[in-house]
Amino acid sequence: MRDRFIGDEGDFCKYGLLRALAGVQPKETDELSLGIVWYRVPESRIKYLDDPKTFRGCDPPLFNVLTEVVKSNPRTIAGIQQTPIWPRGTVFFDKPAVRRVLSAENDPWLDEALEKVGKCDLVFLDPDTGLEKRSKDLVDVEHCSYKDVRRFWDQGASLVVYQHQVFGQSQPEQMAAVADELERDVERRPWYLHFRRMSLFVIPSWSRQDTLKARFLRFTEDWNGRVKLGNGPA
Repeated sequence: MRDRFIGDEGDFCKYGLLRALAGVQPKETDELSLGIVWYRVPESRIKYLDDPKTFRGCDPPLFNVLTEVVKSNPRTIAGIQQTPIWPRGTVFFDKPAVRRVLSAENDPWLDEALEKVGKCDLVFLDPDTGLEKRSKDLVDVEHCSYKDVRRFWDQGASLVVYQHQVFGQSQPEQMAAVADELERDVERRPWYLHFRRMSLFVIPSWSRQDTLKARFLRFTEDWNGRVKLGNGPA
């Protein structure tokens, strides 16, 4: 996830589904705790602001002003976390994913994410472009690995996973293939919804299945015209 995407149409849909599943909108007495793993990717063109020793000396007043402008922009991950749209006590993990070595046996970044949000009832994994492309053996900081999904699933959480649509590929075909991969890893078929240029996968834990089924189906009705059902509860 990147700061510049905060508040776009995709976020409206993502947060809407999370609020519905957690029992925030409409308000439910059984509100689920929510944890969010942003898979944050810093904006590469403004990373220089984090290195004042190298850049500030060139023009200190300019450097100071631009630093203040960037930090005061509310359209950021830090800014959205402070808004009242989330369930009470929502836990966020926003450590940048850029130093991950996904091929390594040990993954301190993932361990830290699990420690921070793994005990929440509902966990949202929000990678920049979605799940890894296994057929191409391509995993980088913009992706969530299936290993990540499995480890959060093993913690007992219900999961919501973001997936961007690949340009030039049929959305139903692409997402059905992703659902097949997820089913192989967690041993249950995910529910999923299609939005414009993206889909959201829901993998309910066995203990929360009935609650999430009712909220998932109501969301598809309330958002009729904005969402298409890919696969839903039986």
